[in-house]
Amino acid sequence: MATARTHPLWLDQLLDDDPGALRPREPLDGDDQADVVVVGAGLAGLWTAYYLLEADPSLDVLVVEADVTGAGATGHGSGWCSADLDVPGEELVRLHGLAGARALRAALRDAVVEVGGAAAAEQVDCGFAYGGSVRLARTPAEVERIATHVQVAADLEDDVHLLAPDEVAEHVRAAGVLAGAYSPDCARLQPAALALGLRDVVLSRGGRVVERTRALRVSPRAVATDRGIVRTRWTVVATGAGAPLTPGSGRSVVARHGVAVATSPLTSAQWDAVG
Repeated sequence: MATARTHPLWLDQLLDDDPGALRPREPLDGDDQADVVVVGAGLAGLWTAYYLLEADPSLDVLVVEADVTGAGATGHGSGWCSADLDVPGEELVRLHGLAGARALRAALRDAVVEVGGAAAAEQVDCGFAYGGSVRLARTPAEVERIATHVQVAADLEDDVHLLAPDEVAEHVRAAGVLAGAYSPDCARLQPAALALGLRDVVLSRGGRVVERTRALRVSPRAVATDRGIVRTRWTVVATGAGAPLTPGSGRSVVARHGVAVATSPLTSAQWDAVG
């Protein structure tokens, strides 16, 4: 019988290596003040704190987390760092024009490089490794969609290649494949390890992180929590998959889209079979 899990898979992996990895940091101890309050200690909030302190080390940055670092959307991520979006390129062009869509795509490609570079520079061991991503087509309609995707990607200056079945097999082996598309702008990583590593870097640079402290209300110049009120010059709401807290509201509606399947560890023979 399978053992019930009390944390997302990524956090469970950290606990397997170190039972004390998720020991909560101290909560907020009454009223406080800071130059910047970041609500949420997931990847969005921690990257925000990281770059704020890189730009101005004198800032007093306080990250407020309702649970433990990485327990929210970060801990439920799919384990890849990708420039891909769930928005077709044609829609980006319609919304932002060709120049705007190209600029967005370039920023997303650069972001993958930046994550890997920052993790390496800060010695954050999160298993970051480039591998690219492959889309597979098994029906004529899917082949047509992939061909359109590759053409639009070229218009947006993305490096995406249309693959014949034998070329697909160089990346991954699957039955019934008629065509594929390959993009190099994707890496895999352990998101919870990245989050905890970033938290430690933020702390080493003078930032502060309090956990088990729920933000209830974001008002001008203040964040009210269940453990005190923090006066601040600026507030960044980085609640990830939860709808952002609005002034005067403590509600956050969670909307997550799961796209990963977790299995028991694969054997060498199974890896050889899928490529």
